[in-house]
Amino acid sequence: MPSPSREEVTTNRSNDEVILHDFSEEDRFPQGERCYDVNDPSFNTSWCLMLYSNKPQKDVNKYYMTCVGMYKCSEEGCSYKVNPVIPRKRRKKAIPDPPKTNEGKCLVHKDTSLVHVPCKAGAVLVRKKENPQTTTVNHYGIHEHQRPHEKKVPKRAKARLADIVAINNEATPSQILHGTPTREPSRDLHPSLNNLNRLTYEINKIKSGRTNKKSLKELVSWEKEQGVEFIRRARLDPDDAAIVVQFPEMVEIARTNTSYAFQTDTIENWIRDDKYPDLSVTVTSVHSDLLRRHVPVMMSITFGRSKEHYQAHFYELIRSLGYKDWDEMKEKFPGNICDFSAGEQSGFILALKQLFPECEDELIIEDFYRFCIVHFKRTAERVKHCHALVPMQKQEQFQQHINTLLSDETTKEAFLEEIKTMKKAFPNLVDWIKWHLDNQRGQLIFPALAEGRIKGFGKDTNAQEGVGRWIKQTFVGKHPSLEECISHLYSYGLQVQWDCISHRQGELTRYGEQKDPIERSRDTETKTKRAVAKARRQKRKQSSDGRPPDDLKRNRKRLKASVGRPRNSRNIAPCARNFVDMKHAIPWSYEYVGVNVTNTCPMDSVLMLLYLMRKFGVLPQDIFSLKR
Repeated sequence: MPSPSREEVTTNRSNDEVILHDFSEEDRFPQGERCYDVNDPSFNTSWCLMLYSNKPQKDVNKYYMTCVGMYKCSEEGCSYKVNPVIPRKRRKKAIPDPPKTNEGKCLVHKDTSLVHVPCKAGAVLVRKKENPQTTTVNHYGIHEHQRPHEKKVPKRAKARLADIVAINNEATPSQILHGTPTREPSRDLHPSLNNLNRLTYEINKIKSGRTNKKSLKELVSWEKEQGVEFIRRARLDPDDAAIVVQFPEMVEIARTNTSYAFQTDTIENWIRDDKYPDLSVTVTSVHSDLLRRHVPVMMSITFGRSKEHYQAHFYELIRSLGYKDWDEMKEKFPGNICDFSAGEQSGFILALKQLFPECEDELIIEDFYRFCIVHFKRTAERVKHCHALVPMQKQEQFQQHINTLLSDETTKEAFLEEIKTMKKAFPNLVDWIKWHLDNQRGQLIFPALAEGRIKGFGKDTNAQEGVGRWIKQTFVGKHPSLEECISHLYSYGLQVQWDCISHRQGELTRYGEQKDPIERSRDTETKTKRAVAKARRQKRKQSSDGRPPDDLKRNRKRLKASVGRPRNSRNIAPCARNFVDMKHAIPWSYEYVGVNVTNTCPMDSVLMLLYLMRKFGVLPQDIFSLKR
């Protein structure tokens, strides 16, 4: 049974599918002498009409158009057809260009060229200036060829597609093309949307034309429309350009916090904007006793990562806390934790000096600022497993040094002595150790070198990194533009605002009993102690004397050693440099009869022995001839 043609499928559609066309079938495909009005200033028929003349007059514009026919396969019974290409020289009797697809040949009958079917029909479109919303169509002639493919997407189909994209924003064009059991495929909206490239173009056009993007010029008016002040700073100065977002409830959380240190981190390489290539999002967060979770208290879009950009962020953060003078700042500020960024460190110090000039002579940075201890542990772990820096047999010794450096009980004298011991034991780590001690990093990492300590609870930025991941994951897409990021930060901050309002009214936004960081830290310590005690009890546990040796564990001594690595052991292949001093190796190479001979391993005893026997004449030279 032959498959139905496109015209038959379109004609047999239900009423719900027909309304996706903007106009009736008679208006889209007129035949014969006909004159009718269409309420659309840009209307054109669905026939392949070519504009060959335009005569604008004082009160009316007339557009003279002629049909350029169709291209079809010359094989009898073949339904393959292609819309013609409008010629460059638009004359009334001009022959259209052949289609470029498949070199003008039929895709079904590959060796058959397409034949042009001419048409003498045409139309005159009249648009009067007194009624600009109406187009008058004066059609003449009969189209004796097949209907062309409708490539223009109707407005109703675009509106329905916009609804689908709005509801399924994460769906790709390919997924929208195929549809789901609860969502019709795009080809059911209009035949033109069965083309994936055209569908992708329409979807991108819909997404780029959304009104939720807010440009920099609209920030002030947008803030007034929302009825809440959340733009703390919006300056585009070349040195410290930044846009700072902070809602009133964020200010309240920051001011009432006295127990937990602030955590600041930067989301890098997330925003993609052609005008501003160095955009980043700097977020400061803290645990909220009201919401019982970690939330941002300030979010900034910085146009760089210099100390001046971070100074703008910290300046607005400290200023929002409402401290009257330097003495109140020293007494109440719980502290701030960051990674090892020198820009963030310098920006924080500059912000303090800008707000409190009198602090320059008595500033002890360790009382207000510290580095994340987890960042140091991560880099120590990477160094530990690099056998060129830390030999495998010295890994435990290296870990003991690290534990001593991070201990709160280590004195400054013991710390310096430990550093000397590490430099002697690990000469390849001298630069790594020196880096962590230069530029005041040592005072902000190691308790033994610090002259002070932050008042708030916290040693790392783990919670802030989780907030940064949530900010990125809640955005629909991968990389926002500058305008999209502003809108997203507004939505994220507004959600924190509404959560605080709901909790103040007794309406919780999360189920279950949430613990604060101090309680979670105590639980972790308790679990660790229990695990250690349980392991000790397992070692001291006496086995039953009434059970025979009926398992692998009890018969392990009788079994032969298995080949390969032990179970649960690390897959680490030791290097010869870790066991033998390479100074005792004797590298050698020689050329004989045009052949270069080089030992690939200087520790190969057999090759070394042969070399020495040949060198000192223990064996005749003829034995080593390559011809034998």
